[in-house]
Amino acid sequence: MLVDLFRAKESPSIVLNGLSWLVSCTASASPPTLHIRCFGVHLMKSGSKVPRVELSPLGMFADLSPRRTHLPSPDLDKLAHRVPQQLRTMRKKKKNIEYTPVGDRMGRVHMQRQDFSRLELRKMKASKGGFVMDGEGEGEGEDEDDGSEGVAAT
Repeated sequence: MLVDLFRAKESPSIVLNGLSWLVSCTASASPPTLHIRCFGVHLMKSGSKVPRVELSPLGMFADLSPRRTHLPSPDLDKLAHRVPQQLRTMRKKKKNIEYTPVGDRMGRVHMQRQDFSRLELRKMKASKGGFVMDGEGEGEGEDEDDGSEGVAAT
């Protein structure tokens, strides 16, 4: 779990100027212990292009060891896994309600399917067909509101 927590993308090379600290997780077998160490990275001058890297202790040092090597009694295990009544009611899934990872509640509203043939749209002058082609009657296409004559297309 700790390896996944501190894991970064694998890269074929490391830019040393961007490296400022290091976390080391080491496991030992006898006694079973996990050592976590934090180090600061200092780049020193060297005779080559690559600088010399020195580590200095920084921050926390932790030694984790398991204290319990056997399972608890069934009564104690049942008591430890008990969920309070308030949390049980919150767990029930309500229809169309989801919770984001932050904890915000989002819901979906479902409506009946709309009939787009009866949908009232804003009427545009371009869709009225208010102009007259050459040689056609003057009476066609005169339902515009401004009362102007049809314009002949060229």
